[in-house]
Amino acid sequence: RCGPVDNEDMSDFAQHSDEWVEHGFISSEQAVRIRRYEGERRPDRGGVVEILGYIGALLVLSAGLVIVGEMWDSLKRGGRIAVTGLAAAALIGAGVNLATSSSRATRRMGEAALMLGAVPLGLAIGLTLGDQADEEPAVTMAFVGALVYSVIVYRWRPTWLQHIALFGSAAGTAISLGILITDENMFVAGALLAILGIGWLAASWNDLLPPQVLAEVGAVLALGLASIFFVADLGPDTAGGLVAMSVCVAVSAGMITIGVLRDRIVLITGGALGLLGYLPWLLDELIPGAVGGPIALLAAGCVLIGAAVLLTKRAARR
Repeated sequence: RCGPVDNEDMSDFAQHSDEWVEHGFISSEQAVRIRRYEGERRPDRGGVVEILGYIGALLVLSAGLVIVGEMWDSLKRGGRIAVTGLAAAALIGAGVNLATSSSRATRRMGEAALMLGAVPLGLAIGLTLGDQADEEPAVTMAFVGALVYSVIVYRWRPTWLQHIALFGSAAGTAISLGILITDENMFVAGALLAILGIGWLAASWNDLLPPQVLAEVGAVLALGLASIFFVADLGPDTAGGLVAMSVCVAVSAGMITIGVLRDRIVLITGGALGLLGYLPWLLDELIPGAVGGPIALLAAGCVLIGAAVLLTKRAARR
C-alpha cells in the first residue's frame, strides 16, 4: 500500500494478508509484522505540510531579504557576518533535522533547506576570510566555502537538490577564480568552466554524480557558458573569435554524435542548440551577404536530420 490505513481498511488488509499466507506468498510472521507496521502508521498529511512549509519559508525569506536590504549598507562587517551566519545556521540546522524524517515530504523540505543554506554560509565565509577592501577575493572565498559545504552535504545526501547546489557553487568558483587571477579576463574563466563541464560529464558517465541526467544538464550548461566567454573575450569578428566559433561548432557536432551513440537526449539537445547558435553566426562572418544564414540553417538541419535517422535505426535494432 502507498499510504496509511484506517480501521476499516485495516480489517480488509488483515483478511488479504491471511489469504497471502494461505497461498504461500508471505509467511505468518511477515503478515504479523506488516499488520503491526500498517496499524502503527499515522495518517500522512505530508503534502499539505510541505506546501505550508514552502509558503512559510518563502514569506520568511522575502521578509528577511527586505530587512537585510534596508540594513545591509548600514551594517559593519561583524554585523553582516552575524546576519549571514545566523541565516546559514538556521537553514542548515533545520535541514539536518528534517532531512532524516520518515516522511518523504518533510525530507524534501530538509533537503531544500540544506541546499539554500549554501548561500548564506558562503557569504559568511567570504565576509570572514575575504578582503573587505577588495570584493573579488571575498566573492571567490564565498564560492569556495559554499563548494566545500556542498561537497560534504552531497556526499551525505546525493539528491538532485544537493546536486544543484554542488554544481552552482562549483561553477561560481570557476568563474570567480578565473576573473580573480586574470583581472576580469573572461577567457580563463571560460577555460575553467570548460574543464568543469568535461569533468562533470566524465563523472556522470562513471556514476560518480547521480542523477546522471542532471549531471549531463550541468555539463552542457558549463560548456555553453564557456563558449560564450571564449567568443565574447576574443571578439566574434576577429581571427581568434572565428576559431573559437569553429571549435564550438565542432564540439556541438561531437556532442550530438556522442548523444546518438549513447542514447543521451540531453547531449543531443545541447549539441543541437550549440549548432543552431554558432553555425549561422560563423557562416555569416565567413560568407558575406544574406546567403550565409540559409546555408548555415541548411547545414544544421542536415546534421539534425542525420542524428534523428541514426536514433531511429538504433531504436529499430533493439
